Amino acid sequence: MVLFLGGFTVLLGVVAVQQRMRSASQPVRSGPSAVGVVQIGAPTEQVRQFRWAGEVSLRRTVLEEGRLWQTMADGTRIRLTLEPELQQTADRLLRRYQLPYASIVMISVRTGRVLAMAGYSKADPGLTPRRLALQAWAPAASVFKLVTAAALIERNKARPMTRVCYHGGLRRLTAANLSDDPKKDTTCHTLADAVGMSLNPVVGKLARKRLSRNELLDTANRFGWNAAIDFDLGVRPSLASIPDEEIPRARVAAGFWQTTLSPLHGALVAQSLANGGVMVRPRLVDEIRRPDGRKVTLPERWRKQVVTPYTAKVVGRMMVLTTTVGTARDGFYDSRGRAYLPTVKVAAKTGSLSRKSPRLDYNWLVGFAPFDRPQVAFAILLGNTPRWRTKPHFLARQLLQAVFARRKQNRPRAQPSARSRPRRPRTGSPVI
Repeated sequence: MVLFLGGFTVLLGVVAVQQRMRSASQPVRSGPSAVGVVQIGAPTEQVRQFRWAGEVSLRRTVLEEGRLWQTMADGTRIRLTLEPELQQTADRLLRRYQLPYASIVMISVRTGRVLAMAGYSKADPGLTPRRLALQAWAPAASVFKLVTAAALIERNKARPMTRVCYHGGLRRLTAANLSDDPKKDTTCHTLADAVGMSLNPVVGKLARKRLSRNELLDTANRFGWNAAIDFDLGVRPSLASIPDEEIPRARVAAGFWQTTLSPLHGALVAQSLANGGVMVRPRLVDEIRRPDGRKVTLPERWRKQVVTPYTAKVVGRMMVLTTTVGTARDGFYDSRGRAYLPTVKVAAKTGSLSRKSPRLDYNWLVGFAPFDRPQVAFAILLGNTPRWRTKPHFLARQLLQAVFARRKQNRPRAQPSARSRPRRPRTGSPVI
């Protein structure tokens, strides 16, 4: 019987937010924490700083004509890309569960516009939504399996149906779990299974045998690790330290240790896979008006080819397994197997790691929807205590329900074409 055990909490040593880039051979280690739970550093300078970045605050926006605006100290007015109803829904979801640390980011797949950027911390109310969304305060965990899967597919080192047999390794990976043993390796799964069910030994074994350090690191860097993200506000870089040694490298490839990720970056990873392998510059500022009415020119939108369209499509298809048969299924289907979003296929990836002292469970869901015609990409990160209040895929489902219910309401009704209009029956013909 197949046990869908991937993506659950993994016991490991201390994993915390990084304050600086480590060398490639050093593990990611924790730093001191003022609150004793998680440390989130001050925002850093970004690639393309715009003048009013330091003043932008999601808590100071006002709703005008259906859009969110903020007035700066010098009278300049800034209109944000956030969709008020989605932003309100994201804020309400995080506050409802009184989570110790939590963040939601949702962006447009095609344009990079940030549609929702929410953050909440019961443990430290002083943390702003901006810092919770833009700081890499958690390990990437099994979300990093997407990078490994993309590296394997891109280089033709594996296919979705590549089969690996293994024993153990579902909660932690040892050298024995990553070595072939015909007598013990009685469980077999494919790479597609490994993404959907977050199977550590399958991904770890493939990475150990078929990916070099440089190949894995290059793919991570292409997805935006180890570099500043060009954004309207300061974003702390997500870090990925890939070891030279086979066993430690295989563990990193499977999502253990030595990687960090911010919620905004998580949404961009999903966006890239949804958008044919193309990452689009994220944008929070829609318009800037000076006090005299003049409009300020906004930064140009850049597009970056991360992986080929084929790789993006294949990895995305494997991500659909996460929400249909894998680690996030219970968030998208009820106990009778009925879909909460019957007309929308959601592609996603879970990720979970635990810090021992003080205990904090990091829980991720990154993804996009709909799979066949992607519109939105998202990342949800929770920092739970041992007594979990909710899981990211439950929040994702509720947020996506709000997204597609709203878009269905706003969709203009199609006018019947001349061909589709009913014709008058000919004289003498029966009317049915």
